Amino acid sequence: MHLGNKKRGLSPVVATVLLITIVIVIALIIFLWAKGFVSERVQKFGQAVEYSCGNHEKSVDFVADYVATGNKIGLVNRGNVPLYGVVVKEIRPGAASKVNTKEPFGRTLSVGESREIELEDLDSRSKNLLIVPIILGQSGAERVAYTCDDAFGFPIEIN
Repeated sequence: MHLGNKKRGLSPVVATVLLITIVIVIALIIFLWAKGFVSERVQKFGQAVEYSCGNHEKSVDFVADYVATGNKIGLVNRGNVPLYGVVVKEIRPGAASKVNTKEPFGRTLSVGESREIELEDLDSRSKNLLIVPIILGQSGAERVAYTCDDAFGFPIEIN
């Protein structure tokens, strides 16, 4: 009789341990699978990088001007955030905007610095340009380029 009781008592314990192990393994698989969908947020100055584009104490503020001779844009960084590059969008009447150049500068445009960048050939129908800043943020251990929203771009009228 003792032998039969041991088998009956051991079987529910083994079944419970196996069930708990299977649940933990499935939960771990689901967690690792879902983690691939959720990326780390890009941050700058300890907050979401989007806030560095806006009207805050530590934000992007720059001036741009079109230089017809040489087909260049002059930039002056007046903000508290270094610029990594710019996206130049051509705006033509009756047409969608066209991205002309996405140019990381090679080295950042620090606060107070100015620089000229050459443009690719502009469409003669383009009447305006929108200069949208690119800044660097931090995602985990790596630096990530972030293009600000068009609302934070600097419009230029071409004569």
